[in-house]
Amino acid sequence: VTKDKMACPPERNVLKYFYEVTNGNDWAAKEGWLDEYRNPCSTPMWYGLSCDNSLSVTGIRLEGNGLFGTFPVNIFSLLKLQEFNVADNNLFGMIPDLGEVANNLKVLNIAGNQLSGSLPPSLNNFTLLQELLVHENRFTGTFISNNLKRITADCGIPYFH
Repeated sequence: VTKDKMACPPERNVLKYFYEVTNGNDWAAKEGWLDEYRNPCSTPMWYGLSCDNSLSVTGIRLEGNGLFGTFPVNIFSLLKLQEFNVADNNLFGMIPDLGEVANNLKVLNIAGNQLSGSLPPSLNNFTLLQELLVHENRFTGTFISNNLKRITADCGIPYFH
């Protein structure tokens, strides 16, 4: 077993699972996502990813790309993830409690899906989260944030505080 990050990146399994549970074979763009033997951050990077110099995934931007399925909570196990944008897709169901995962997340854009239920209070564990875009879903209830600078709710009107 190798610990070489180029040969066997830890993010790869998380990303492959994400691809499978969101019906990746039917995504509009999926370059690189089917190559199991290449680091997601090596050149050329897998479609929609951004990475840092240590070859860790820092961003996932797959808005309007035909994702379909339940919300892929495991994606927050990517420890250096700063932006997760899956707006305008067909993700559905509830977002379960996220526990103590996401760490460096600054932007979470899940607008324009079919997500429902309440936003989990554990989103407040994401202490660096600055933007939460959740409009055009079916969320109910109230979400109180301690640290957000911008949130857009189902009305789609930005709220700054």
